[in-house]
Amino acid sequence: MAHCFFDTGSPNTLLNYIDSRRLNIPFTESFGNASIGGNKYKSYSYPKLEVLFKTTQNQVISEEISIKILRPSFKSTELEELDDLPNLLGLDFLKKGWRFFCDINNDEIYFEKE
Repeated sequence: MAHCFFDTGSPNTLLNYIDSRRLNIPFTESFGNASIGGNKYKSYSYPKLEVLFKTTQNQVISEEISIKILRPSFKSTELEELDDLPNLLGLDFLKKGWRFFCDINNDEIYFEKE
């Protein structure tokens, strides 16, 4: 799967179209429109994506989150735009009890569960 970026400006966690197809996530629950980079796309909601994190002690922590998927209208230019979008971990993730730490001086960036 493609990389995932943490986006403090995004209220929702977004999964790009190509990765959603690879994971066989259905487009059944319409969420309305979502704006990304000034463009509007039709979006769908998927309530139970399992995200796995590896700790510094190599333990795996699982978190189930709701995601939004942007679906193109299948115009060739729109499909190409959505293929270039990364997956975004949004603020909804932090509301599940996770905290984000960024200490540039010590080269440390990590998430921590309360």
